[in-house]
Amino acid sequence: MSEVVAIVPLRDGHSGKTRLAASFTPEQRARLISGMANHVIETLLAVPEIAQVIVVTRDADFARTLLSADPRVRIVAQPDDVVGLNAAIALGVASAPDGASALVMHADLPMVGTDDIRELIGRESALAIAPDRHRTGTNALFLRGDAFGRGFGFQFGEGSYHRHRAEALRCGLPCETVIQMGTETDLDTIGDWDSLPRVVRISLEAGAGLTNERGSSRLLRDDRPSLTVAG
Repeated sequence: MSEVVAIVPLRDGHSGKTRLAASFTPEQRARLISGMANHVIETLLAVPEIAQVIVVTRDADFARTLLSADPRVRIVAQPDDVVGLNAAIALGVASAPDGASALVMHADLPMVGTDDIRELIGRESALAIAPDRHRTGTNALFLRGDAFGRGFGFQFGEGSYHRHRAEALRCGLPCETVIQMGTETDLDTIGDWDSLPRVVRISLEAGAGLTNERGSSRLLRDDRPSLTVAG
């Protein structure tokens, strides 16, 4: 396998996760973004096959305050004329060493683990896609280094899972879908929040300052069904 570089696009800590605004203050949302991004990057760094993590962001100062000081983490500032998520990801890929394979992963995956990452990068196909739990979006994507010359274009955004598959077909790239709980579980809406295992919500709430002085949660209710994290 060629060298694997992870590309993590990251917005600032103030404008993201607006669909959680009914339950989280701007400061709490910033803490959620920070906590999840740290979790994703630390998990990537724990996989020996990942040589480097490139974080592409418009807010480099915010990224520096929350990300690991590990020398394998590199922050790439997104210029104003590089517009949109796909352009940001392409910038990250262009910043990687020539011939490297690319693992693109969103920063809002609170349950992703090292096994999920190894499952993606261990596939034989040129392209491996990890969709969200609705099978519409793409939460992570692995593209082998020898596939870049085929003209594949990133298709992140609404309906990206099916558009990525169509792009792979257009480019003649063998493509696999990888279904793992850690990669399909993202956090965008209150519905996503309610679907998280209870232990994960408790951890996120503690990091976001949503527990009171006695450690009790302000959002979790005993009448909500709880799930168990496997393993």
